[in-house]
Amino acid sequence: MKKILLLVILFWYCVGGHSMAFAEISGHVVISEIKTSGGTGKTTDEFIELYNPTGAPVNLHGWVMVKKTASGSDYVLVDTFGDKTIPANGYFLIAHPTGYGGSVTPDVVYSTANSISDNNTLVLKNQMQETVDQIGYGTATVVEGKAASNPASSKSLERKAKPDSTTEYMIDGGRDYFAGNGEDNNNNKNDFIIRETPEPQNSLNEPELVTAAAPTVPITNGNTAPTNSVPANVNVNKYTSINTNTVSAPAITAPSQVVVIAPEAFDYSKKIVLNELFPACAGADEDCEFIEIYNDENRQVKLAGWALTDKKVRYRFTDSAVIPAHGYVAIKRSDTKIALNNTGKDIFLQDPAGKIISGVEYGSAKEDQAFARTLDGKGWRWTEKSTPGARNEFTEDGDELIAPSSVQDTASVKSINTAATNQDLQPVEIASIDEGQIGKIVVASGMVDSVSGRSFYLVDDEGNSIRVYVPKKPGLETLTVKAGDTISVTGEVSKTDAGLRIVPRTKSDIIVSSNETVQETGEVLGESIEQNKAIPIPAEKSNSQVVTYIIVTFAVAIAGVAIYIWKTKHTMSAQPNK
Repeated sequence: MKKILLLVILFWYCVGGHSMAFAEISGHVVISEIKTSGGTGKTTDEFIELYNPTGAPVNLHGWVMVKKTASGSDYVLVDTFGDKTIPANGYFLIAHPTGYGGSVTPDVVYSTANSISDNNTLVLKNQMQETVDQIGYGTATVVEGKAASNPASSKSLERKAKPDSTTEYMIDGGRDYFAGNGEDNNNNKNDFIIRETPEPQNSLNEPELVTAAAPTVPITNGNTAPTNSVPANVNVNKYTSINTNTVSAPAITAPSQVVVIAPEAFDYSKKIVLNELFPACAGADEDCEFIEIYNDENRQVKLAGWALTDKKVRYRFTDSAVIPAHGYVAIKRSDTKIALNNTGKDIFLQDPAGKIISGVEYGSAKEDQAFARTLDGKGWRWTEKSTPGARNEFTEDGDELIAPSSVQDTASVKSINTAATNQDLQPVEIASIDEGQIGKIVVASGMVDSVSGRSFYLVDDEGNSIRVYVPKKPGLETLTVKAGDTISVTGEVSKTDAGLRIVPRTKSDIIVSSNETVQETGEVLGESIEQNKAIPIPAEKSNSQVVTYIIVTFAVAIAGVAIYIWKTKHTMSAQPNK
């Protein structure tokens, strides 16, 4: 089969089909990510992630996971998955029962006390004890093609999404971050990359590779009423159809050759922007939520290859989708599968190359109000007039201006927040933070009491505490604090089942104090945050000062004792013998 495929590729190349490339997308469940160790003292901090690239859920009843050593010995890791199921285009997480330290809850843990290490082969078998997938790494003797590399401590092996996927393409913000992990050319060395920061996913994670059937979307040229759409003066809660793209998971059979159109074959524009979001309504959210985009070009743009994403779900337009010059497209949540949380969210529009062309972050949603781009394109406002598929409208006296306009790319991300700069805010006491401040930006100071995952508790001198949750977003990926740090936190107040919390927006929202001096570093809110730019947080000097004090005190004490002994002996030797 592969020889035939090679001839087909050669034929296309010869006739000028250079823009076509083939991806070997697996038609079966695959081992998608492996972490073998967390380093010294954490050698069993390990997990195995599975990915289902097919369009149907797979029941794992009767399946087993086995490891093989380089010498050929077999050890069972999981002897039963119970009646667990891995979702279509979804993930499944297996972890060590006691050593795993990740924040993502495993779907199952090992049934045995065995663990994985360098130079192993992992074999996934179905209920018939047939090998579904396997990966060998290091000096493993059982491999597909050639062995992958051993992942270093605290790193992981991750399966690619496409043949040309790289480490940079597979990380958050990369081209293939939402493209799944279905690449399987039966060569472990070529099918996997090393991931610097492991990112395990379980069956509760949103499916990836969400695709759409040919859309019939509501569009307008800006001067006429929307075609097959809702009039601008109709309450969005009562509309029966904004019109839809039908979302369906791809049905893939094994083996499957998927033709991938080269990026240059798509239609690109820098003038298509997010234009309106409707997150919260009086009725069922699935029936009324929508995302709208606007084309500011003087020409029609084909939307083939374009996508909407919240970094959990990726909705892709199909080859027949178009947006007219100065036209609008509004798509319902029931079609995008992107939930617009009432507590706030980031939404992005990506071009066919995966570059973020437009993006916006909104805070706590206001019921029955839309978050809309201003008519001059310079900001966003909440408005009581939702207008899916039509020009945005605002109240006569003007709604409150919330934020600058949308982001343009991942290298220059401008967050949309409810305060212009941190300097505009006055500190508040932790005890005064209540539900009346939900959705507002506050500044609170105190000492870090405990840290758990991406959350920590901030405690003031009176013993009052508030939870701080640090979201995983550009600029905050590597942020770390530890118990005992004295810090100042700026962020939005929100509420979960665990109670009130503060959610910082950028790295400059968290300031670590060094004794009496507070040094503020990072980016001012609203300004660009350069991708991968290190934003230093000052280290505390108190520990080194304490050590120096102890050493000096100890030296003085020793000197005092020595002088005392010398004087005692001298006095005794000077006395006459009796």
